[in-house]
Amino acid sequence: MSKKEKNIEISENLKKVQGKEVIELTLKNKVLGTIAQENGKFIAQLPSEEEFRVNSKNEAMGILIREFHLHSSN
Repeated sequence: MSKKEKNIEISENLKKVQGKEVIELTLKNKVLGTIAQENGKFIAQLPSEEEFRVNSKNEAMGILIREFHLHSSN
């Protein structure tokens, strides 16, 4: 039996944090984390403040989504 595909809607919100523009990813009212650009790299920051430095925005988004699903109770 195959699993039914489940679509989720993740929002990107542009915010200023400590004078820097960051992208905040949210799912409904839950914050998945933020993405900032620094020196040509992207920094994905989880709500726990753990950071991952990657080469692209898509990689950063993937990390935040993956970590959210890994730790969600669904």
